[in-house]
Amino acid sequence: PPEVMSDNVTSDDLGGPHVTLHVCLTTLLVVVLSTVTIVSNVTVLCAVHLFKRLQTPTAGFVVSMATADLGVGLFMPLGLYFELTKSGVTNQVVCLLPYCSIIGLCSASLLSITAIGVDRALSLAIHLKYTTIMTQTVASRYICALWIYSGVIGSAPLTVSVMLESPGLRKCSWGLVDERALQFLFYVLFCPCALTIVVCYCYIYVIARTHARAIYSVEASVQQYVTQDMKHGSRYVMTLTVTVGVFLAQWVP
Repeated sequence: PPEVMSDNVTSDDLGGPHVTLHVCLTTLLVVVLSTVTIVSNVTVLCAVHLFKRLQTPTAGFVVSMATADLGVGLFMPLGLYFELTKSGVTNQVVCLLPYCSIIGLCSASLLSITAIGVDRALSLAIHLKYTTIMTQTVASRYICALWIYSGVIGSAPLTVSVMLESPGLRKCSWGLVDERALQFLFYVLFCPCALTIVVCYCYIYVIARTHARAIYSVEASVQQYVTQDMKHGSRYVMTLTVTVGVFLAQWVP
């Protein structure tokens, strides 16, 4: 049997070339993802700040998403530190705070993406009244509401942990997040957002396809119309598939 260390970590947790390789690859991946996330979202925030024509209600949701993603990029190294060092933090609340922060920021990002989809769908559904309904003030209120909701969602693992009053903490890692809290997040956050995004972009596809057909029917002959309509229709389907597919691929895991 492996020799037991004084801090309740076995020698098997520390040795082995495969473990070292795994740690190096994980660290490299997190560093690259964190750097790309920080740089790209800082670029988005600077662009919106510098160019007045980008400061629209829709851009407010983009700024919200970029801010949340920037926070995730900043917290990723801290989460990696806890995972690799198995920090000896004995206070469960202190240990869960970084993970709750990441969950809250991811929730804000997901809700912001959903808000962007809803905003684009509304701009097509009520395009004549959109500019009077979706003002900067209204967008700011929605953004504040989604961040408050994200804070509540992010505190779910901490709330569950306190309510369960789990026994002594052995190590600080993502495994400390209760499975029931993750299921709660899946059903109250991801499923509604995913369904809303799919519905919104399908609606956008239908509207775009309808407008395209109306234009082609006026400008082209019957044969040209059919050919061009099929070509543009396949392009719309491809765009919709890529948009929804990328979203699901990034968020389902």
